[in-house]
Amino acid sequence: MSHRLPTLGAMGRRRQFGSVRRLASGRWQASYWWEGTRHLAPRTFNLRGGATRWLSGVEADLANTAELMARMGHASAAAALRYQHATADRDRAIAASLSSLGEQALASVTDLVPAERQTN
Repeated sequence: MSHRLPTLGAMGRRRQFGSVRRLASGRWQASYWWEGTRHLAPRTFNLRGGATRWLSGVEADLANTAELMARMGHASAAAALRYQHATADRDRAIAASLSSLGEQALASVTDLVPAERQTN
């Protein structure tokens, strides 16, 4: 009876998310399971590290989606993704508002500094 060893990642750790396999062509294919469905990377990779990096990015994106689902009480990823887009738009609006407030505060402080000190 032969036992197959688990696939180890770059640092000698077992991969916790997704899988990478070598195809007959010598290229690498990445895949993962999400909500009961297997998803394949949209392309194959020349190097195993490329497939692993792609999986890491997907894992981070799904973690954000899962976090949003938990916070908002969504039952499906589709609903969470609709709100995630709206959240990103709102984040940009808040950042622009904070930037404007910072510029106004800097301008008011600059007006208080004597003219001879502003030139240095």
